[in-house]
Amino acid sequence: DQRQTIWIDRKQVLIGSNLYDALLHIRDEEEPIQIWADAICINQLDFTERNHQVYIMRDIYSKADRTVIYLGADNGGYTLLAAWNFLERECNDRAPVAERPGDAEFRGDISDVEISVLSRPWFRRVWVFQEVIVSKRPLVQCGWRKTTWDSFCKVILLRPRLNDRYGWSLSKKPLVQYVADMFLARCAFLRENKLDHLLPSWFDDVQDNIGKGSHILTTLSRARRLESSDSRDKIYAVLGISSGIDLNNDRIAIDYNKTMVQLYTDFAQYLIYSTQSYDVLSYVERRQFPLNATPRWQSWVADWS
Repeated sequence: DQRQTIWIDRKQVLIGSNLYDALLHIRDEEEPIQIWADAICINQLDFTERNHQVYIMRDIYSKADRTVIYLGADNGGYTLLAAWNFLERECNDRAPVAERPGDAEFRGDISDVEISVLSRPWFRRVWVFQEVIVSKRPLVQCGWRKTTWDSFCKVILLRPRLNDRYGWSLSKKPLVQYVADMFLARCAFLRENKLDHLLPSWFDDVQDNIGKGSHILTTLSRARRLESSDSRDKIYAVLGISSGIDLNNDRIAIDYNKTMVQLYTDFAQYLIYSTQSYDVLSYVERRQFPLNATPRWQSWVADWS
């Protein structure tokens, strides 16, 4: 990732190329706007600061006027052009802004979205769960082109042949599920927090195979296939958007001084004691350890990594 230089309070700051491109495309040409970007606003090397910032991220996203889901730069490819022509036409029921006379061959269809939009890394990151779920107005943007999150989800999740075995490329089905899991988790969170006015009218039409609600185990199930560079974040990233937990309990308090094994063990113990049930054990998957090797953790502790 090539580093770029920006100026903040008359000081030079190095940032990644994707964030740099996002700032160029999000900026307002007529008036200054306030932007919060975690890569700039959180010192990832300071555990004390990370512990504090993770606690307030839910408030930051929920109070923001809008949240921009920036998928990356427009690479100028014809597939991406066709994908956004299709999305804008389907989402807005009007001709895309980039579709010109003679561009009929780039009108696009859902396969272009599969290839050049859903395959982008953003959809596989665990921290994006929170920014989508609690935001008032999430927008999906790539380069200069954008649409609302709800409109984007409607195009992806209410396709007439979504559940037809030949309706989607079999290799792309998991990509669609990422979107479904985020959408359903957002709907559950909004309903449980009495924010029904933010729900789209068609939300009940989306099939849910995991179960309604935002209980911590349900949310973890939806986010289990997502990726993180730090395995502890597989739990920390969903604590603020889940029900059924006490964030003030020491066992699950955000603490990056804990190891992954310590955290997963404490989390399992917390759920068993607080719920007086063994439901968490149903999430333990079979693990293979070499002969004579000492397992990293107890057999009853689920691996969320």
